[in-house]
Amino acid sequence: MNHFVLPESPTPLSEQDDPSRYGSYLMQRLVDGLLEAGANPHRLEAMVFGGASPGDSFYNVGAHNVAFAEGFLADRGIEIVDSICGGRSGCKVEYWPASGKLIHTPLGQDRKA
Repeated sequence: MNHFVLPESPTPLSEQDDPSRYGSYLMQRLVDGLLEAGANPHRLEAMVFGGASPGDSFYNVGAHNVAFAEGFLADRGIEIVDSICGGRSGCKVEYWPASGKLIHTPLGQDRKA
């Protein structure tokens, strides 16, 4: 599971920068880790959640993060089997990989009574 702040670094990373803020770093690490652990690349599937953008900014970071994740997965032939994205508030995701059970809970103003 990944959670990233921005799709990619706007500038080349220095030694002081934290690459784990960026999807371009985290997504590749996740896929590489799965393959190193013996995953069959033809059986990989993905779920994409989040992408909220609270506020009216010209740079909708949530939409950019979702677009990056979808493009990354498509480029590698990894099917997205579930996705709930967008909105103005975040979400809580609980996932149990052994069973495939997932609980997605919207937070804040997107939450329905």
